[in-house]
Amino acid sequence: MNNKHTPKFTVLETVIGLAVKPHSMYNSKGLHTYLLGLKNLKLRDCICFLNVRLSFSIAFLCLCLQSLAQNPLYIPDTLPGPIYNLEMKHGLYQFIPGTLSATKGFNGDILGPTLIMQAGQQVCMNVTNHIGEQSTVHWHGLHVLAENDGGPHTVIDPNTTWSPCFKVMNKAGTYWYHPHLHELTNKHVTQGLSGLMIVRSAEESALNLPRQYGIDDFPLIIQTRAISSNGTIQFDISPSTTVNNYDTYLTVNAVKDAALNVPAQYVRFRILNGSKQRVFNLGLSNNANFYQIGSDGGLLASKYLVNRIRLAPGERVEIAISFASYSTGTNLQLMSYGSELPNGTWGAANAFSEPNTTGGTSLNPSFYSGNPMNGADFDILKFNVVAQTSSPVLSIPSSLATLNPIAATAATVTRDKYFFNVSPGPRIGAVSTEGAAVAFNMNTIDEQIDFNNIEIWRLHGSFNQYHPFHIHDVQFYVLDRKDSNNNYIPLTASEQGLKDVIYVGPKETVRIIMKFNDFWSDVPYMYHCHITHHEDRGMMKQFIVTHKLYVDKNSLTFQLGTESNPYYTATTALSAAQDGTTIYFKSNGNHEEISPGSSILTQKKVTLKVLNGDVIIK
Repeated sequence: MNNKHTPKFTVLETVIGLAVKPHSMYNSKGLHTYLLGLKNLKLRDCICFLNVRLSFSIAFLCLCLQSLAQNPLYIPDTLPGPIYNLEMKHGLYQFIPGTLSATKGFNGDILGPTLIMQAGQQVCMNVTNHIGEQSTVHWHGLHVLAENDGGPHTVIDPNTTWSPCFKVMNKAGTYWYHPHLHELTNKHVTQGLSGLMIVRSAEESALNLPRQYGIDDFPLIIQTRAISSNGTIQFDISPSTTVNNYDTYLTVNAVKDAALNVPAQYVRFRILNGSKQRVFNLGLSNNANFYQIGSDGGLLASKYLVNRIRLAPGERVEIAISFASYSTGTNLQLMSYGSELPNGTWGAANAFSEPNTTGGTSLNPSFYSGNPMNGADFDILKFNVVAQTSSPVLSIPSSLATLNPIAATAATVTRDKYFFNVSPGPRIGAVSTEGAAVAFNMNTIDEQIDFNNIEIWRLHGSFNQYHPFHIHDVQFYVLDRKDSNNNYIPLTASEQGLKDVIYVGPKETVRIIMKFNDFWSDVPYMYHCHITHHEDRGMMKQFIVTHKLYVDKNSLTFQLGTESNPYYTATTALSAAQDGTTIYFKSNGNHEEISPGSSILTQKKVTLKVLNGDVIIK
C-alpha cells in the first residue's frame, strides 16, 4: 500500500480528532487513515483510541495522552569502583515489539553500567567473558599502559577473567568501553557491548555544573542498527550488503522513540555516538542555542554557545541545555539535522562527495540511497519539561577546565597518514600512493615512537568519503583543518579541547599534535578509522612506544640519558631504566665494572644495544 499521501497527525490531534469527529469518521477506513499517522503505536494505544471513541470521557482522554507518551529513557546503573566487575554475557532484548533479538551486554542483556571513577584513583577491572568466543575490552580514551588498554592483542578467552589495574590519569570527562578484537569489533559492539565511564576530579567538582546522575546529568548513547524483521541484528562487515547498511533502527540507551523528563533548569548531557558509521548533526527542534562544555578528553577551557554539533562514531560531547524558559509540560526534541551534513558523510544526502569510480556519475550506491535516514532530519530524544529540582543549576560558568595546548613548534616528528577507499577494504597509508597502503597485520609494528616524543600527525582524507580517526594511548589537540584548496576551515567547539577521535572529511587535511608520555611497552597501541567495519576490514595500524637511554663514557655534558646528552656510566643508565628500556652504548671499549650481585642486574628487563664497535661491561 502506498502511504505517500497519508495525512500525518500529532498524538494530541489524533486523540482529539477521534473524540470529536462525526460518527461517520469511525468506519474502518477512517480509523485506519488516522492510525497510519502514528504507525509506531503499540496495541494498548489502539485500545486507548477506542476507549476515547466509546466514552468521550475526559478521564479516558487523559489516560490516552499518558499512554501515547514515548518510551521512557533507560538510565544505565552506575558502578562506583575502585573495583569493577563486568560480565560479558548473552542477552535477549526487544527492539521490535513482540520480537526478541539476540544481544550481548555487560552485566545485563544490552549495554553496560556507567563506571564512575576519580582522577588519580587506582582502579581494577575484572572482565569475565561469557559470550562463548574471544573478545577484548578497550577503555576508549583512557591513558593507560598498552597491556591495560584492551586492544586486539589483549585477548580474553571464553570463560576467563581479565583483571587489569591502573591509575586514572585522565581529566574529568566522559569516556567509554567496548570490545576491540580484530575482525569482531563491529559484531560485538553492534550486538550491544558498550558502556560509559565518567571520570570526576576536584577541578570539575569545584564548578557549579549539573552532576546529579539521572536527575540533571544524563548519559546518552546514541546508536543506529540494521535489524531484520525477525529481530536479527545485522553486523556483516561487507560494505555492499544492503541490509547491513539499512541502519534505520535508532535508539538512545537502547530505547527506541525515547522520552526523558527534564527539570526546568540547566541539564547536562554526556553524549556518545556509539554507532558503527552514522554521523549525527545534533540540534534542538526549535533551533535554540545551548552550551557545549566538553569534548572527548573532558571539559573545554570555556563554554561555547552552539546550535549544532557534528558527532562522528566514537566521539563524545558534553552539553548543557537550559529548560528554565519553558513552561512545565513543554515538549521539544533533540534532533539530527542530516540534511545539513556535507556529502561524503554517512548520514548526508549523498554517500560520496564525488563519484566512486573514474568516469562515474553516481554519488549514491544502491545500499545507501535506499536508507530513508540519509539526508533526512529526524528526532533522537523527546524532552518533556517538568518542575525544577530542589537545587537547580541556573547558570553555567564561563571558565571551565585548565588546558595546556601544545604549540606546533614543540613537535620534533611529523608523520603523514593517508586514508584510502580501496577494494577489498579501506586502508591507512604512510604515503600518498594508494597501492602502498596495506591492510592491518597483527604481526607488523607500523611505527616505533620514542617515549616523550611530541609529534604532529597530518591526517589526509580520502578523495570522496569521510573517516573518523581514533588513536589509543593519548589525547591530542587539533592544530588546524584545511580543505582540498588548502583553505583553513574554522575549528569547531569540540576541536578546541582534548580529543581522541576526529572527523576527517573528503580531501581534508587535519593536523593533530600529541605527546607520548608516561608509558612505554613492547605491546602495541592502535590507531584506526572508528567506522567499526572499516577497522575490522583492515583500516587500522599499530605502534609501540619505546624508552631509550644512551651511554657515552666520553661524555662530559650534563647527563640526561638522551642521545645528545647521554649518561657517562652504564650504572647510571641501569639505575634510570625500567622494564622495557633499551640502553644504547655510543662509546666502545671498556665500561665500568658492576658488582655481580648488584640488584640493578637482576631486577630490570632491559635491552642493551651497541651503536659503535664493541662494548665490554665487567
